[in-house]
Amino acid sequence: MKSSMIGRVACLTAAVVITIGQPAFAADQTPVRTADIALADGGVLNGVVLTPEAQPVASTKVKILHGTNIVAEAVTNDDGEFAVKGLRNGVHTVQMTNASQPVRFWSATAAPPTANGRLVMVSSPNMVRAQEGAGIGAAGAALIFGGTLAVVLATTLDDKNEPVVSSP
Repeated sequence: MKSSMIGRVACLTAAVVITIGQPAFAADQTPVRTADIALADGGVLNGVVLTPEAQPVASTKVKILHGTNIVAEAVTNDDGEFAVKGLRNGVHTVQMTNASQPVRFWSATAAPPTANGRLVMVSSPNMVRAQEGAGIGAAGAALIFGGTLAVVLATTLDDKNEPVVSSP
């Protein structure tokens, strides 16, 4: 009878693990693709900051970094738009309070065909690298496992804590 109960626990545990899957943790970094941006004449970066619902975000500070050095700053207008002049080609990071985006700036004449003429950034206080609410965490997995074990034990043992024997 013990082997029957152990078998049930093992099967249900496997089902729980398969159902839960691999939770996503902030430490599990998903690579962020570098955006190719074609600068306008004079090294001008045009951009817009939007909410996840595509609404403009006004009065947001945007920083342009080359390595760890801030090379320019701007603040979005009422339409969420910003412009920065005098930028050079190369790899940079565009940073806001709750988001950052690696970018590769190109002059209009050297930009690849896939380069965008405008940078669009999404601002969301609940988002970490686009993993909003991902994973159930260790506590959730423990609760699911504990509940599964309780159901197995409740259906396997009778009131006297003895295995239930059924006849064929």
